[in-house]
Amino acid sequence: MIAVPNAVMSQYDVVLKKQGIPISQCANYKKWLLFFLDFCIKYPEQRDALQRVESFLEKLREKKQGADQRKHTNWSYSYCSVAGCACLNVCN
Repeated sequence: MIAVPNAVMSQYDVVLKKQGIPISQCANYKKWLLFFLDFCIKYPEQRDALQRVESFLEKLREKKQGADQRKHTNWSYSYCSVAGCACLNVCN
């Protein structure tokens, strides 16, 4: 799994808190964000952000991952991009 600097994950913690994500769910959101960042590194040919998210969500469907996992990933990407979270710089 990709190593994201603590300062970047701290920034993501702020995003989660601002959006009212329950503390009990934060680990899930972080886990799926990390899976998404790993996917971005593994498949760098997809440079368009929306295309990367759609491809990752399709991969999750192929692997029979549930709607909650896809929701966590989609939410994580959406709010990180809106908030300018540095964790998405990994994908660029």
